[in-house]
Amino acid sequence: MDWNRTKTIFIIVFAILNVFLYTLYVNRISDARELETLTAPNVNIEEKLEQDHITLKSLPPKVNELGYVSGKLKVFTQKEIESLPDQTATISDDTRLLSTLKNAYELTDIKKADSYKEFLDTFVLSGNQFTLWNVNEKEGKAEFLQVVEERPIYYTQPLLIVYFNKDHEIVRYEQRMFENFEEFNTTKNIVQPTTALNTIYTREMLPPDSVISSMDLGYSTLVQLTETQVFAPTWHIHVELTDGQTNDFFVNAVEGKIIELQHEDQDGKE
Repeated sequence: MDWNRTKTIFIIVFAILNVFLYTLYVNRISDARELETLTAPNVNIEEKLEQDHITLKSLPPKVNELGYVSGKLKVFTQKEIESLPDQTATISDDTRLLSTLKNAYELTDIKKADSYKEFLDTFVLSGNQFTLWNVNEKEGKAEFLQVVEERPIYYTQPLLIVYFNKDHEIVRYEQRMFENFEEFNTTKNIVQPTTALNTIYTREMLPPDSVISSMDLGYSTLVQLTETQVFAPTWHIHVELTDGQTNDFFVNAVEGKIIELQHEDQDGKE
């Protein structure tokens, strides 16, 4: 018996099964959301926010449709890390890169994204695919999200973490990343920003006198198929509280449901 051929057939069959099950899942969720939208009351969320003295700085541009995308965690190779300049890098568990710089890299402002641009372009593999997410000065680290189609992937654990010393000099970093992104052929109707705001408002997640400082459309994990993950369009809502703290909320932009993504408290955010 040709075991290699048999193994290949099994892989293909399971891949087809995964795609079939995923399609059923997405269709069922989409049908449920459309029914919920048709029966939902017509609510003016902006009036509600005004009554609670909640400031909405601005609404993002309207997006009617956006598709799902899939990606696979990158497996780093020895050849790739050997090409990285002026650093000592190792690979852990195939998909995690750990690197220490030979010479510390000085930052002009740890809370500004522009301060990291040259470092990312020079020292980090595909560094131009990452955007600043959170800076924790107390712990001496900056966290970055990967970007696909100019939209960030909101992930439970930041894919790139840069560590700096007390002099605000980068000394090391650790990295994971996705690759082989593919867009699904079908696009989905997107929940509009006001609907996403109403979702978190009705859950009493917006305290009076708070400020909704930004809303952005990105992606978050919908389902994991073997080694591949499927990402769904996701609204990210950043809220500033009266005590100086901040909250981040995530709403699936297709299903209209709140997503629980746990991130550390923020000392600063670009």
